[in-house]
Amino acid sequence: MSDLVGQLADLTALRDRPSLDMALATTLNDLLPCRQITITRCVGPENNQHWLTTSEVKEGVEHVADTHNWTDLDDLPQLDQYPVRQQVLSQRHPTLAPTPTDPHVFPLFSADNSAAVLELYCSHTLSAEQVRLVDGILRLYLNFCNLLD
Repeated sequence: MSDLVGQLADLTALRDRPSLDMALATTLNDLLPCRQITITRCVGPENNQHWLTTSEVKEGVEHVADTHNWTDLDDLPQLDQYPVRQQVLSQRHPTLAPTPTDPHVFPLFSADNSAAVLELYCSHTLSAEQVRLVDGILRLYLNFCNLLD
């Protein structure tokens, strides 16, 4: 428990969104046995939005995303290529993986209504306690993001 409190304190010491996203992914990776954790944001004008991966932890190792803020918008995947992500954002409610190969997907909304998703690729179904843990950490993360914004 003290590790969790320390990780959350470290998270709130950060002052930029990319570092904050990576800290969220690594914190969740330390707490949950997942193969991969990814944060992907909606970017672009409302009529031409795409997915930009901002943070990724695979097999416990932080990876620099293949996509960056300077990537041409049209080189990024379009929103409709990931219907589960779209569903989670429209419902504003997480979707738990129906199979071990699918991700658990959680919505992330900032005060300015910018949208992102957190995907947890685990080899098991999350327990109710684990879902509450993720939800609580995401609420702290989003509250902090809103303060920064």
